[in-house]
Amino acid sequence: MAAKKRKKAEEQIKGMVPIRQYELALFYEDMADKLQVEEYRSRYYARARDIIKLLIEMVKYGDTASGEYAEETEETETSDPDQAEEDMSDYFGMPESFTDDEDGADLDDDEDTGSEDPDYIAEVLSLKNLRAVRDRIRRKTYDSRARTIIEAYESAAALRDSAAAAAELRYAAEQFSDMERLVRRKRLLEKYMDPVLFKQASACSDFMEQAEKLRKRAMKMERRIRLRIFLISAAAIIVLLIAFGFTKTSTYLKLKGDFEMAIGMEEKAWQAYGSALKKHGREDLRETYDAARRAAGIKAFREENWNAARDTLREIAQSDDTEADEMYAEAERNAIGGTAPGKTVHFAGTDWTVLENDGTSALLLRLENIPETAFSADGKPCTWADSSLREYLNGRYIKEKFTPAETALLMESELDEEPSETGSAVNPATADTVYIFSIGEFEKYKNSFPEWTKDTWLRTPGEYEGMEAFAGIGNTVMPNGYDVGTDAIRVKPVIKINLS
Repeated sequence: MAAKKRKKAEEQIKGMVPIRQYELALFYEDMADKLQVEEYRSRYYARARDIIKLLIEMVKYGDTASGEYAEETEETETSDPDQAEEDMSDYFGMPESFTDDEDGADLDDDEDTGSEDPDYIAEVLSLKNLRAVRDRIRRKTYDSRARTIIEAYESAAALRDSAAAAAELRYAAEQFSDMERLVRRKRLLEKYMDPVLFKQASACSDFMEQAEKLRKRAMKMERRIRLRIFLISAAAIIVLLIAFGFTKTSTYLKLKGDFEMAIGMEEKAWQAYGSALKKHGREDLRETYDAARRAAGIKAFREENWNAARDTLREIAQSDDTEADEMYAEAERNAIGGTAPGKTVHFAGTDWTVLENDGTSALLLRLENIPETAFSADGKPCTWADSSLREYLNGRYIKEKFTPAETALLMESELDEEPSETGSAVNPATADTVYIFSIGEFEKYKNSFPEWTKDTWLRTPGEYEGMEAFAGIGNTVMPNGYDVGTDAIRVKPVIKINLS
């Protein structure tokens, strides 16, 4: 594209009369003299020099005679000097603002130089004058090129000297590398140049060495940065490992608990003391642990955070702490109060399914089985009313599994008479605090709890004397029953608690 523009511009200039070419060259020289950017000055000097060289060839070989242009006038008058100038401006990349002089006047509107005077034409188009003009412009061209190289080198050197980071060093290296293209395009000839400028420009020839040094400096700096980051990271990891190791010690856990107690974080404090007590055997922290846990439970209770109060106070309630026991049971009661049938609640340290809840009482079925237990401990035929299982559930089981305050919440249930399906036996009506389902109750509530996966006793008598019904896998009822003396059947207790 650049070659096409240059060719087109040259053709348009050749179409101009020689005196106009000469004046165009002087115009370019004058324009270059007024420019501040050496890169553009060099371009316009070069163009002016090329036009003069063309004129020298024309005059030297007789392509034209000074003052005789009659034959060319008609053709060249149709040429457009402004278009030639515009094309050359495009080719050299000059901004339009550079076509104005300091007073804002168009540089092309110079005063009449007497170009119509034949003597003037003969003088200016003489070989001697043209060569003098060419040499003058050539010196300016090479001097301007030298200044361009010097400016580019000094600019890259300034970037190099101010660089404080690897990226800045690499950018400066790129600037030095770009000078290879600049120097190749801006060739210098000493015989046409100011000796001082030539010496200064020649001193800028180590640009490739400078670029390589800067790249090495950048690489070295990057390595140092990576090493520093690695060392900092390694140090941080070591500190964290040391800190992590310390956080596992009982001393740290005690200090952590003390701090959390001091700022009112009792829940976290008792957990820290508990870790020191259970993981490190710090029995000396037993009383501190109990006190912190009790304080956390009381705080949760007062804030009506019933689940947190229940979970926190259970262990304290089991240690004969009457006040803690009462708050613990009250927290359980309140947590169960708004629970709908089919949902799971936590009571007495285990999970239960809510079967009924009318706001004043709740009927609960224990989800976890009591391990295999015989319906009749001595194997003798019996019904629910006189079974050892009933005696256990309403006696030792309550004492072992419920605190005094929880026991006070348990309500007695009136159980109807329950005959076997074959009429072999009848279980009389009873009143129990803890009991197991009959066949009818099981069928009534079986959609409220997960399917049973183990054979579990029911209190309905079986097909024959000494047998008791049970429900099996998939909530299937086995009314014929199993021998009451077997200890391979599990137990699921049912209780009713007072919510009022």
